[in-house]
Amino acid sequence: MSGYPDAVQGSSRSSSVPLAYIAIHDKTPMMRVLYASSNIRRVLQFEPSEVVGQPALAFVNNRKASEYIEQFCQPTNDTVLISNMVVNARDLTPTFLRIIHFSCDNLEFNVALKYPDMATMSSIHNGPQLSAMSSADMSQVASAVMARDERRQIERRCRMRRAYRPREQQRAFQACLVLERKQREGEAGILGPRIVFASTSFERIVGIDASDLQGVEILTLVAPEDVVRAAEFLDKAALSEGVELSTFRFNACDHPGRYVAVEVLCAGSDDGAVLLCQLDRASLQQMSRAGWGGSVEETDGYMSLEEIVSSDPETSDFSDIWQSLTS
Repeated sequence: MSGYPDAVQGSSRSSSVPLAYIAIHDKTPMMRVLYASSNIRRVLQFEPSEVVGQPALAFVNNRKASEYIEQFCQPTNDTVLISNMVVNARDLTPTFLRIIHFSCDNLEFNVALKYPDMATMSSIHNGPQLSAMSSADMSQVASAVMARDERRQIERRCRMRRAYRPREQQRAFQACLVLERKQREGEAGILGPRIVFASTSFERIVGIDASDLQGVEILTLVAPEDVVRAAEFLDKAALSEGVELSTFRFNACDHPGRYVAVEVLCAGSDDGAVLLCQLDRASLQQMSRAGWGGSVEETDGYMSLEEIVSSDPETSDFSDIWQSLTS
């Protein structure tokens, strides 16, 4: 994990990494929430059951609603977008989030990272310009910074669209999984947490229909030599308040004896984890040459998950914006 951006690299209960929760919504006009991890309690004080089935816009600050529905209520060629957003907690307190949005099978898979609590940031209290500010004053400053950053985000999204338009063939080799929480010590199966949701495109990676993956223990899909490392990765993600990124091999179940290397971006919570999976460049090219799907030319423009998330240094480190508060 060394060398990954701070906002991507996880840290076990590290104060430098914000709390994270997972939410998935569909791309209908309602943008209905299909899944929310239990960490949403710690970030927004909502129970997952209160969120699931509700329109995503019900939790977005009104000022951002029109922009959000325009950006995320329709199928798009953008695999990943990174944005800053203001959402309302249960008590209507504005909460600043940095969200990594993944479009997968006409679903929006969101990793929401909460910005550090302003009241506990030593860098702010030590700043000569803000040391005497009240929480309300600091919130106003933060809102101004967020508004400025939102304008820059729109410009960056336009540049990213021009620079990178993934073909549908490449998008077909991305998928997401939702895992259940591991059981208590002594009760857990040796093959890891079970899959409770799999996007339909996951069949393109492992050759198993997504409906047949329900209840399957995730490590049964991993190459034997990588099982221990994959298990350690999932354990680390379960303890992390950020997200973890790794690569390990999955069994190509429709091609016995073959394995494919898959990048996995995982965000854990105390009720499970969500994994975004993408074939790595070498495996995608190998499959193309072998005629498993598409041509080699269709891998042109491929970007790894790490490259996509870290392609813009200004969006790769969540702390950059807050550093500007004390400048």
